[in-house]
Amino acid sequence: MEDELLRQVNEIFPNKVYLTVKDIMTLLECSDTVIYNWIKRSDAKKRPPRIFVGTEIRFEKLKFLRWLEREQGST
Repeated sequence: MEDELLRQVNEIFPNKVYLTVKDIMTLLECSDTVIYNWIKRSDAKKRPPRIFVGTEIRFEKLKFLRWLEREQGST
């Protein structure tokens, strides 16, 4: 499943290693509120992996997709 998801995401965002909040919004068709709520979770293990570039947030594509699959599996 991961390979298929990664292939689809690579079609949408070719040559990108890091995704922005806007990219994730486009990918998941969700609001930025959803993403920021994930980032603010009290349990650090439940937060998506991310890095900060200055004040901006970036998500390493592969790590984010793995996290997303784990999250979907835990519901």
